[in-house]
Amino acid sequence: MVNLRRWQRPPVWKRLLDGGIVEYAVSMSASDTVGVLQTVVASPISLASGLVGRVDGDSFAIRWRTLMWRNDFNSILVGRVVDAPFGSIITAILRPTRFAVIFMAIWVAIAAFVALAFATAPGGGGTGPLPFIFPVFGVVLFALGRLMASRGEVRIVAQLDALFDVAVEEPTANA
Repeated sequence: MVNLRRWQRPPVWKRLLDGGIVEYAVSMSASDTVGVLQTVVASPISLASGLVGRVDGDSFAIRWRTLMWRNDFNSILVGRVVDAPFGSIITAILRPTRFAVIFMAIWVAIAAFVALAFATAPGGGGTGPLPFIFPVFGVVLFALGRLMASRGEVRIVAQLDALFDVAVEEPTANA
């Protein structure tokens, strides 16, 4: 059997919170597949970039480690390995870390509250666009961070493609 991979990427505007669903059909048993994933993420930390993460039972969380820069908006591949008649199926989703999403939601909410407080202050203290630049900056920062993280998503999937020697199905990107 030929190992297959399908990556359903969302439209560009939805990639802020979702890098898409990645599915692999692998001819190895689920336990062997989990073993391969454990071997990859348990490799000793080196000065090179690569996959790092954890594997617990049949579930895993993997991210791309880059030493050149730190991007807290990098995606993490979270998924599960299940048995199938032909071997195993890996189903996972690429998403930003929960910390990044929660931090940015709190930051933008506080910034918007402060902007509204200045805009509605007695005496016209908040006239002009300055109070609203701060929350807009947060949204733009998150979007740029996620745009940079999309390269890491491609690297994670390419590394797993090479690891499982897959034939790639046609991409199913929604435009």
